[in-house]
Amino acid sequence: MNLRPVIERELICEARNPANYLLRVIAAAALLFTGGLYLLEDAAVNQQWQGLLLFQRMNLVILLTIFVLVPILAADAIAREKREGTLGLLFLTPLKAREIVIGKCLIHGLRSLTVLIATAPMLALPVMMGGVSISQLLSTIAYDLSALCVALAAGIHASVRQTEWFRAVAAALLMSFGLSFLFWTCAIPIQRLTYQAAPIIPLVVSALWLVFGPLILWRFIETSAGWLARNWSREITRSPEPQWVSLFANSPFWRGVFRWNKSRALDRNPVAWLQERSWTGRLTKWGWLLLVLASIPLGGCFGSWNMDYTSWLNGLGLLLVAGISFTATSTFRQERETGALELLLVTPLTANQ
Repeated sequence: MNLRPVIERELICEARNPANYLLRVIAAAALLFTGGLYLLEDAAVNQQWQGLLLFQRMNLVILLTIFVLVPILAADAIAREKREGTLGLLFLTPLKAREIVIGKCLIHGLRSLTVLIATAPMLALPVMMGGVSISQLLSTIAYDLSALCVALAAGIHASVRQTEWFRAVAAALLMSFGLSFLFWTCAIPIQRLTYQAAPIIPLVVSALWLVFGPLILWRFIETSAGWLARNWSREITRSPEPQWVSLFANSPFWRGVFRWNKSRALDRNPVAWLQERSWTGRLTKWGWLLLVLASIPLGGCFGSWNMDYTSWLNGLGLLLVAGISFTATSTFRQERETGALELLLVTPLTANQ
């Protein structure tokens, strides 16, 4: 395989990206924060089990990071090549679709692996506290590497199937959540067995995890490479429009529902007009409003399930904050790609506005 040009090109691009260094600091800080909260808790736990409980809690944070962060990092691997028009240039070279996908997987797998390596010194704390055996440590490392392969498979497959960054990330997260549910369903009884059985069994389970994750990744690589070889020329010319988009965009009823006074909004707040000039932006705004209105009375039904209503509202607030942050990031990214941000900077609007 002629993977060297792809790997060298991606390594040079990622080495110049300052976000990679920031991600490692954030990952290490998250584990430090988790360990600090655990040490501040006044839990009546036997001393020999405190290290194991802290290790399990830190590993849970690592797994959540893997299944959320890795798909986001890999979701724009090939979709960006489609948007920038460089995917056709890659196919003009002797590279094949499988080699392109494998090269992207290797680079983004290495990128994600460096984030996990940055958390290794934090995991030394529960090991030093005691209660964590070598076989349990090796089994957990193998389990995390297998989860990394599964999350990477979701991100790469979504990147091949989508073109826009927002859709690629959304598809990658949905696929990652589905795979993580199946992954944890199979892993929970096995992980319990590794903490209670003889030392030889965790080593066997570790070997199985090291085979299970790469097999899933290789299967997704084959599927993604086949899709890319068949559809790359069509997708770089025009992104396929989903059926629900045509339903809302071409329907006279929905166009009348989301009709608004553009001239008044432009005079009152030009930035708000820019964010809501499309029907998708207005649909997103009203969709969030309906979600909040439907979630508040729904949370009151959880009283019979021993769930605190205040905790439900706090979780809803965190969901809104995450949605606002994600939307703000995607809109800035879209305006930079389309050149709308440069047009805003030459208007009488200031940077703060």
